[in-house]
Amino acid sequence: MAAAAAVACAMITAPAAKAAAPPPTGPVTGGEAPAASSVPVAQRSEVLGTGWAGSLDRAVTSNGDASGFHVLVADAKDGYAWRTAATLTETGTETDRWIGRTCVTSSGKRAVVVYAPRQLVNDEDRYHRGALAAVVDLDTGAVTKLPEPVSIAYYNPGCGSGEQAVLTQNFFRKGQYISRLFNVDTAAGRITSTVDTVGQVTSAVPTGKGVIAAKGDNLVSVGADGAVKPVAYASGGAFRLTVDASGGVGYQTQTAAETAVHRYADGVDKVVAKAPQGSVQLHGSAGRVFLQGPDAVLPSAPAGWQAAKVPADSELSTTGAFSVESALSGNPAAPGSAPQPAGVTPVRITARVLSTGAEPEFEVEPGALQPDQGRADSPAVAKTAGTGGAQPSGTGDDTTDPNRKCAIPRNDPRIQSLQETPQMAEWAADLAVKGALTVSRPAGYNGSALPAYTPQGLFPMHALRGGGLVPAQVLLGIMAQESNMWQASPHAVDGESGNFEQGGFYGRNVGVDSVNFAKADCGYGATQVTTGMTVGDGSTVYSHDQQVALTVDYAANIAAGLNILIDKWNQMKDLGVVANNADPRYVENWWFALWAYNSGWHKLNDPTDPNSHPDVYGLGWSNNMANQDLIQDRKGFLDNLTSCKKEQQDSNGNCNDAKHPGDWTYPERVIGFAKNSLVRYNWSTGQYGATFVKAAFPGGKPSLPALLTFCAPAQNGCDPAQTHVPGNFPGTVASHCLRDDLACFWHTSSTWQPSAALLGTEAVIHAPGEAEPQPGQFYRADCSTPPGSSGFLIVDDVAPGTRTRNGCGAGAVSHGSLTFSFTPDNAGNYPSKIDFHQLDTGYRGHFWFAHTWKDSLVNAKHKVTGTWTLDQAINGWARVLVYVPDHGATTPQAWYRVNGSDSTSPLRSVAEGGYLDENRQPQAGSWRSLGAFKFSGVPSVSLDNMTHANYIGDLPDGVDDVSWDAVAFQPLPGKPANQIVAMGDSYSSGEGVTPDDSWAYYRETDHDGNNKALRNACHRSRDAWSRIGKLSDNPGQSIGSRSDTFDPSLDYHMTACQGARAHNLWRGDPGEYGEPAQLDQGYLDQYTNLVTLSIGGNDARFTDILNNCVLYFPGHVGGSCADMSLDNDGKPVSQTIPALLTSNVIPDMERTIRDVMGAAPNAALLFMGYPQPVENAAPCTTLFGSNSITWFRGIAGQLHDLQSQSVTRMRDGGRNIRFADPVPAFDGKGACGTGEAIHAAVTRFSQGDAKQAVSQQSFHPNEYGSTLYAQVLERTLHDW
Repeated sequence: MAAAAAVACAMITAPAAKAAAPPPTGPVTGGEAPAASSVPVAQRSEVLGTGWAGSLDRAVTSNGDASGFHVLVADAKDGYAWRTAATLTETGTETDRWIGRTCVTSSGKRAVVVYAPRQLVNDEDRYHRGALAAVVDLDTGAVTKLPEPVSIAYYNPGCGSGEQAVLTQNFFRKGQYISRLFNVDTAAGRITSTVDTVGQVTSAVPTGKGVIAAKGDNLVSVGADGAVKPVAYASGGAFRLTVDASGGVGYQTQTAAETAVHRYADGVDKVVAKAPQGSVQLHGSAGRVFLQGPDAVLPSAPAGWQAAKVPADSELSTTGAFSVESALSGNPAAPGSAPQPAGVTPVRITARVLSTGAEPEFEVEPGALQPDQGRADSPAVAKTAGTGGAQPSGTGDDTTDPNRKCAIPRNDPRIQSLQETPQMAEWAADLAVKGALTVSRPAGYNGSALPAYTPQGLFPMHALRGGGLVPAQVLLGIMAQESNMWQASPHAVDGESGNFEQGGFYGRNVGVDSVNFAKADCGYGATQVTTGMTVGDGSTVYSHDQQVALTVDYAANIAAGLNILIDKWNQMKDLGVVANNADPRYVENWWFALWAYNSGWHKLNDPTDPNSHPDVYGLGWSNNMANQDLIQDRKGFLDNLTSCKKEQQDSNGNCNDAKHPGDWTYPERVIGFAKNSLVRYNWSTGQYGATFVKAAFPGGKPSLPALLTFCAPAQNGCDPAQTHVPGNFPGTVASHCLRDDLACFWHTSSTWQPSAALLGTEAVIHAPGEAEPQPGQFYRADCSTPPGSSGFLIVDDVAPGTRTRNGCGAGAVSHGSLTFSFTPDNAGNYPSKIDFHQLDTGYRGHFWFAHTWKDSLVNAKHKVTGTWTLDQAINGWARVLVYVPDHGATTPQAWYRVNGSDSTSPLRSVAEGGYLDENRQPQAGSWRSLGAFKFSGVPSVSLDNMTHANYIGDLPDGVDDVSWDAVAFQPLPGKPANQIVAMGDSYSSGEGVTPDDSWAYYRETDHDGNNKALRNACHRSRDAWSRIGKLSDNPGQSIGSRSDTFDPSLDYHMTACQGARAHNLWRGDPGEYGEPAQLDQGYLDQYTNLVTLSIGGNDARFTDILNNCVLYFPGHVGGSCADMSLDNDGKPVSQTIPALLTSNVIPDMERTIRDVMGAAPNAALLFMGYPQPVENAAPCTTLFGSNSITWFRGIAGQLHDLQSQSVTRMRDGGRNIRFADPVPAFDGKGACGTGEAIHAAVTRFSQGDAKQAVSQQSFHPNEYGSTLYAQVLERTLHDW
């Protein structure tokens, strides 16, 4: 392949420039190389060393973004070509990032995965039993989601002997803290047993002799009845338990100065290595154990163990030959690499080959092998939500939820949250902490019904006990941790307004399958204001205007969140729980206030607090530094001291910290953000960068308390030097907390840094009185009128008078209304509303969207139907247009039903196109014609979010967006004289027709070339021949320009798609790239009067022949590609292809013609033939050989003759059909000819191209070729 690619590169051509005459033959030009997802073939021996092709080594890593948690795998024998084994997510969950961990079983064939939305770590209960688990087959991508929710703690999951694993869940039962262990048979994909034990058991792993875990200062075995038996003393506590192939258990212990590495087997515990504290880590994969660190040494390595001089937190492959040192999404060094809102982000992987020292880098765009399995609802979701209290959630025709628990509704066009930029958030925080956030908000701010106000007029800043101010970076750190500094949901980009993030609005579970308002979590905005934000709270905490303001206005939300933080400081001060010298100017002194901000203060005998007790009070155990759910050798959050290179670090300057926020307490995370800032994508600048200025720390890092600072017997019943006897198993040991219920609550002041000179202080860059930064707009509302729109009757998607921030003001008239119908589930709830959204862009500043689902009984509960109804009757002809916005609209099959006409085809499918271009920029929204219809009465148009199963591939549920924006009716004077549909394959779609070296393909037909599940490469071009051709009734204007301006005398549609075979047109058969079959798209009816069609080239396997010949010929120089076999059946194509033409190609072509003319019984059909694609001239002779080209031209000629004869027979049989012959026009102008009208090999890739040796644009007409084709069209119509 490498040699073939090299030869191909010698004859690359760029898309030809537009020219009236044939373009000159110029020098060859290079294209843009795709990002590498594997080690290039030619470099593999050098980079990977000898023997790579026979290696069984496998690398596995993972990374999350807003679309899901991606499990990535690469095998040495494939040059470590990265692929996405699975993407795990729960549809409808709104998060900025999915987080999780994996472990690989002994066979290397399976990974056990724990995954969760990032915000889960902020909730104590969900941290312990809110994450989800799955088994992923790394070969096939099959996903088995397990039925129990689990902990997100660092040790979950735990792989061990064979194909076994253990998962841990924690909860309280009758006053006792329960560690529940699930034994998993990964090969069977099921939980085989469940064991409950009292107390905090961590790091459980399966061995051939049972489960081994850590508890307090002991390594313990856990019996089938839950009995815990000490097997080895582990001073300070055992962590990072790892099982080797012999069933031995490796683990770490540590002192202040030293890390000890142990191996326990057959009753014997042995220290096998020691190292400076924090310099090494113990990890395992596929039955091997690795001691990792830049200076890692194993003086006497046990069998199956090895020391690896790699960063301590890197991920080694199954044999230890390959180290993944960083796997991160988003590249701060790549300006313009904007992600799709809430979408998939490419993952940058940096690695090291241990044998050669090479450091290859990769980039992979996640695309799961079996995407639906990763998105299928986890059976554990319902268990994370709790039970009881669910009430039917309102009505099926209201976009809001009248029966909600939370005070402010979603999906009310008058209540939308502005997504602030990072600069705006920092400005507001800097001013708020000074009491100067007094910017004037006019009445009706952001489209709301609010009166005029100022943020800190509405929420006056509370005073700190004893005076002083909040450091700005403490407030900003809270915002970073709580919301990613987002006021609105992840669907809204900077400067855009939409719904607030719904995290727990419908219940504290994840996913879109259930509604349980009784369990709702009513957090709002950037600071996640929760208290006082339920319907039941009424105005006891906030007035209605305050509730609305902190929802729609990020500044008001920050002002409210600041007061909550101040109240926590004051509460701690009143209780006498202060840190260090209690001066609020110092960042670290806010430790206890942050602890209380997150998990609260537990009072004695508080009936409103399920964690209240009669004998203890204070701050809870979950945020205690001594909690053994947290990794013991951790550094400060975002201060990871591993040795990965700067270019391998993530956006916060470390290797992998931000991927595992659950490894730190809430105060550690907030102070970590204060020290390092949050880095995220800035839609205004098009760059990744820091969101705020970092706090100043004199020592270069925060002064953090030691792990056992809050563990003292006299203060909170915590003592690592003692053991505790749980009530159910006398004689066993417990954790540092000496209580079965883990109620080791802290209620005492502490000084861990006596020198104020070493404490951090704020750094403020915005001064009181400074003007509010403006957000700019990445996506914009469309305030224009449709082309040729005089007399258009537009039905908007919201009521007249609705105002939005990005809208177009008053004055527009809506000639009708859009109403919705939401399908309930069996309980009468409306989960369909969970995945329903609004944004203040699109046409005139508002549209709705939802994700698509396959039309099935099980998915009925997700169905949303919107119906636009005109406010007047139309008795005659009118064109129907729908507005497709520039984002929130990505489905390849939006099914519109036009009601009230006599068309034999009222259901029309639209491929929406809200994708970014190759420069990561949006295209403008557009009006799309559904066609001209003869109406009688009041017309309406309906659209739902269901897709149909007739497509190639498997469109995943809950990924593509479908939008409801405006609809327009264009009254026409009568039936359009020309009603045309262009159908067929790439020669009709305009593949290769890309003028001026830019992509002229419609965006919806050219995207996601690296993602098989989402890819569309139909490559319909604006300059396809059916568009640039002219009709006799208007010879001065092309068909395309007339169509684009909605000429009343023309109705034109194109369904042609690159790669189409005959069956891709047939009703009920698969279409391509998620689109319906071309006949099913609905544009043919009894009024169609012209169809253009080309088909048969792909059925004749011409593309396969050319692509394989490129690979075949270099090894058979002097021979002919006619001798090669396409199917490894030993039969040369010189035999199989001629037979295929007569047995399949022509019969399928004739069936297609009959089906098309049956759907359009009054249409003439122009069948366009194929030219000779390749000339027998250099440099094509170098690529294929002269003998190959001679044979191929003969086959192309044979197809031409058979198609021409077939059309003639059908014409003679009475059908209104003609054969349009392009061969004379293209004579001598094929690839490598004089004045090429057809591309030779092209290696500049479009967005939708699959990244292979050459682009699919190769050997297709260029713009000059499209012009020749258009001339053939015009001559054929003229001579009809």
